[in-house]
Amino acid sequence: LQLVSCLYLNDLVSKTITNFKPDMVIMGHADRIDTKMLTAMKNSHKNLKIAQWFLDPLTRKGPDYNKNKSRILDKIDSVDTTFITTDPKSLDFKIRNSFFIPNPCDQSLDNLKNYYAFMG
Repeated sequence: LQLVSCLYLNDLVSKTITNFKPDMVIMGHADRIDTKMLTAMKNSHKNLKIAQWFLDPLTRKGPDYNKNKSRILDKIDSVDTTFITTDPKSLDFKIRNSFFIPNPCDQSLDNLKNYYAFMG
């Protein structure tokens, strides 16, 4: 069932890109997106730029370090840019063309109260 849903998702993304011909696709939580499909889309749509937005921690002392590192590096050859919520300079590995993007938090969602760090 999981394989069928992955095939369906990748087919849907491929058809959507072909139909709308976007200049840019930004992916988040894209573990089921196939790198071969992304490469095929970039080859057939020469102006297409693809970015990944990765919210999970990437520092060695953070939770799920090996899993998260593997997940982000999986698509590194298929994307033009990577936005991460961990400062790229603090990583012990390199992510080509990566940029820091703050992790959005909201008092109604953030039970760790991280939003207090930025309040007056």
